[in-house]
Amino acid sequence: MKQTIAKKNHSDGLWGFFAITFILMLSTWGVLALFQMSVASTANQEASTSTLAMILYLIGGFTPSIAGFIMAYRQEGRAGLRDLWKRFTQFNLGFKWYLAIIGITLLVQAGVALIFKLQGGQFVQSELLNQPTAWLSIIIPVFIGGPLSEEFGWRGFAQDRVQARWGFLKGSVLLGLIWAFWHFPLFFVEGSGQQQAGSPLLIFPAYVVWVVSMTILFSWVYNHTNRSIWGTVLFHFMINFSAVLLLEIAAITPRFLYLTSSGMWFLLVLVFIFFRRRQ
Repeated sequence: MKQTIAKKNHSDGLWGFFAITFILMLSTWGVLALFQMSVASTANQEASTSTLAMILYLIGGFTPSIAGFIMAYRQEGRAGLRDLWKRFTQFNLGFKWYLAIIGITLLVQAGVALIFKLQGGQFVQSELLNQPTAWLSIIIPVFIGGPLSEEFGWRGFAQDRVQARWGFLKGSVLLGLIWAFWHFPLFFVEGSGQQQAGSPLLIFPAYVVWVVSMTILFSWVYNHTNRSIWGTVLFHFMINFSAVLLLEIAAITPRFLYLTSSGMWFLLVLVFIFFRRRQ
């Protein structure tokens, strides 16, 4: 596994990265939650909102990448920023890793759709499918909000460092927990996908399982694609976009999606860990 950069850094800056990320998050998403400001999102595009609320919502989503850029520049100057950009434009992952990213995502979402169907759910004719050009109105924000706005931080800066300290599995679980709790204020922001899923007491524990499980597989892809940020950006996008697509073509509620997806990802990771330990 490729963990060389974390080992050669004289100061890994990991806690500085987490501190900046959460301070910026609390200054944006925390404010939205505290003052009960609503936002429009891919989960609820019709939600009433204000310009200030949307600015805070969008900036909050970029806080991991902002922190990643700050810490990379602080440690290595422009060379650190160039390294992040180089790994983002590292598109040559190899056919099998593109297949793994796409295949894993489709497998999980097919499982969610199957469970939905077995419970008597109905698929619908989405207007989105009849207007392919309208996909851009979803693809672009889904690609920017999450994959692009987060991965320069979680994977680009933090991944090597948590692995150097705690190893692949423990480091991934820790990073996944931090990643999940970073989203916590959104469970109290009307219009966000997290708030649309229902009571935080029920949904947030499942969300933590979901995010930690995804993080383990993100780490696996990252380690085997020469630390490619692009690989995890694509993986992140595939998961988010396929989830939005499921909500479009089936009468699936965000609550059902979160609860079922968390179970599917958790089972997949258990299988992954089982076979990894047998090797």
